[in-house]
This record gives sequence, structure tokens and C-alpha cells, in this order.
Amino acid sequence: MANFWGILARLADAYTLVVIVQVILSWVRLGEGNPVVQILNQLTEPVYRRIRGVIPTSFGGFDFAPVIVIVAVSCLQTVFVRLAQRS
Repeated sequence: MANFWGILARLADAYTLVVIVQVILSWVRLGEGNPVVQILNQLTEPVYRRIRGVIPTSFGGFDFAPVIVIVAVSCLQTVFVRLAQRS
């Protein structure tokens, strides 16, 4: 069972990286037609939408949904790592 929690922890790492890359590419503005941007948006926008539906995330022109996602994923990752260590 430890392997399962370890895999989930690594997936959390990967998703955090996806969010960070998506944020950086949003600053560069490659355009919505770019295949990399499309894939990253498909992976992140559903999560952002759910967060935006629950709490306001835009303040002063900045969208804090990615920050909230990273914090939440980090918390989940901590839980997964601790569960992996217990097993």
C-alpha cells in the first residue's frame, strides 16, 4: 500500500509542475492555439473553475487560483507521503 501513496505523492508533484508551467506560459502568451498551452489548460482549467466557483480568486487583476491549487496539492502530498511512510 505504501507504493500506492508514493505514486499519488509523485502525481501531486507532477500536477504542481503542470500548474507552474501553465502560469509561466500564461505570462509569455504563446496563444491559445499552441498545443502545449491547450494541454496545460485542459489539465488546469477544470480545477481552477471549481475553485473560482467557491471563492473569489481575482484581486487587483491577478488570479490566485493557481496559488490555491498549489497549496492544496502540497497539503495533499504531505498526507500521501505520511500515509506511504506508515504503510
